[in-house]
Amino acid sequence: MTELEKHLSLVDYINIKKFFYNSACRVHSTVMSNHHKKIEKLNRGPIGQNYEEMKLKLIHNISSYTLSKIHNASQQLIRSSKHKKISNLSKEELAALKSLKSNNTIIICKADKGNSIVILDKETYMKKAKEILKGKQFEPLHNDKFHREQEEK
Repeated sequence: MTELEKHLSLVDYINIKKFFYNSACRVHSTVMSNHHKKIEKLNRGPIGQNYEEMKLKLIHNISSYTLSKIHNASQQLIRSSKHKKISNLSKEELAALKSLKSNNTIIICKADKGNSIVILDKETYMKKAKEILKGKQFEPLHNDKFHREQEEK
């Protein structure tokens, strides 16, 4: 599995392969037609020119050009695929999460112990929180008293 396959869905990967193939075919046909024109021009060229050497140079230039075009196209696709959001949740799971989040009668919070999430009835949660805050270790904070203490520090 290539690095690109890891980040894309199967459909996207197949589309990218088709795109590369079609791009390479277009570039190849364009380059080859230019190559044939240059070869024909060389065959009518000045006497004493080494045509075989010129053919090799042309073929090398064609290969380099084709590779650079394919490389540029692949870099563009990789850059565009990096910004694509890939979700690890199904549509149904996302819908369920949105439904829970929009429900105002429950509270979703982290559990006191363990690394888990709990869903609590909002009224029960608020009653228990108020009971805890009514304890002797807590006292109501009045704004004036709070500000004076802050100024003294």
